[in-house]
Amino acid sequence: MSCPENFTGIITGASSGIGECFARELAKNNYNLLLIARREEKLEQLAMELEDLYDIATEVFPADLGKTEDINRVVEKIKNTESIYFLVNNAGFATRGSFVDVDSDKHKEMISVHITASTLITHAVLLSMLERKEGVIINVASISGLIKNRGSPNYASTKAYMIKFSEMLALEMKRTNIKVQALCPGYTHTEFHSVRDFEGFNKNAIPSFLWMKSEDVVSKSIRSLRKNKVIVVTGRKNKFFVWIVNSKIFGKLIVRIMFGKR
Repeated sequence: MSCPENFTGIITGASSGIGECFARELAKNNYNLLLIARREEKLEQLAMELEDLYDIATEVFPADLGKTEDINRVVEKIKNTESIYFLVNNAGFATRGSFVDVDSDKHKEMISVHITASTLITHAVLLSMLERKEGVIINVASISGLIKNRGSPNYASTKAYMIKFSEMLALEMKRTNIKVQALCPGYTHTEFHSVRDFEGFNKNAIPSFLWMKSEDVVSKSIRSLRKNKVIVVTGRKNKFFVWIVNSKIFGKLIVRIMFGKR
């Protein structure tokens, strides 16, 4: 996955977890980087580290993709960035509790981050990529977008959008060398469950064998690009889980066991 002609990779949610791992992987392969996230200090630390390790240029662009004005700033920045080859739409978050228990502003913010920002940023990037008819777009979704997941309907639905959006965009890009992927991880060791919305969440309640490292998720994503896979579910256990939940024979039983009767 070495970088052609020292092009640029753009990563949202780059300050930690899967986004940070993508940044490290792209830097290792000689991509210049545009790093986008809310936490400027963490972005600066990562950028300095990668510049010290690799012969690349990095730029930090702090933005909150839950805000329309920040999405617009990012889009304008992308339009003025040359030689974009790689995009990772990774920014995202989840909430706990039923739909009505979560504040409506949180739902609005989630739609903004997962759907509006990913769509508009992808549109801006494609303006550059289509000139060369080559590039890579990875939308970090979730297995939640592929299964019934009672308790987080907005999260599952926005991730399902990212998956379907990637599928349809891949069809449009079929006659180009622009690859589109919907990356669907399951439980992953990141800061995802360490935020205030997950206060009281017990990671130990989830069997250890279900968790994956961010590095392994990113490695699977990169390998799958060579096979032109659009929907990439990481890990055999996650693939089996998605299959059995969607199974006509076992699906209803599994959902009832996991989420109870209603």
